[in-house]
Amino acid sequence: MAGVSLTDLKGAIGSAALEELIKTKGGQVVWIPKVLEEGHWLIQLLGLEAAENLSVLLGGAAQTVPKGRNFQSKCLQRKLEALKAEGYSVNEIAKITNMHQASIYRRLAGGYPAIKNNH
Repeated sequence: MAGVSLTDLKGAIGSAALEELIKTKGGQVVWIPKVLEEGHWLIQLLGLEAAENLSVLLGGAAQTVPKGRNFQSKCLQRKLEALKAEGYSVNEIAKITNMHQASIYRRLAGGYPAIKNNH
């Protein structure tokens, strides 16, 4: 999304909405209208407030939604830590997240640092 950082997007639409946008549309070019009509896919995906905030920030242009690999990695890490803190076993977390147990053990032990951009 040209000229707008993930931090700016997160501030405008919130972490949960940004995670959903990246997960659903990451790497794709989407049209962000200046005025949202009822039932627009952005409203259905993000909720009214987040969709309106995104429209104000970037409306009226086609935008490439970032893949946000580092952001996604951090969100996954927080989810794993939260599930473990809630008392879920690694086996249960593997089922919930569709991850291999070994990957969960490595992440919970700090074995997966955030992805670095080499650009």
